[in-house]
Amino acid sequence: MKKQNVVDSKGSISRIEKVLSKESMHNVGLAKCCTMKCCQHFPRGKTLLLKQEFWNLSFENRKTYGLNIPRRLHMRGDGSC
Repeated sequence: MKKQNVVDSKGSISRIEKVLSKESMHNVGLAKCCTMKCCQHFPRGKTLLLKQEFWNLSFENRKTYGLNIPRRLHMRGDGSC
């Protein structure tokens, strides 16, 4: 995937960089999602992939993609359906 410019004109880290950071990936595991604890057991590599796919979409397509994420997250601990 093409890496987007992550530093704005003021020298600050962009929102995309923050969302794809290691800290953000760690915070996904801290989220309370359901009784199956899908977020805690979902592989971090696949979480990063989902976030990268989301942020590489156009603004208009993010809503549709975002609505499908919960269905994609409710999987067994290994990330399979």
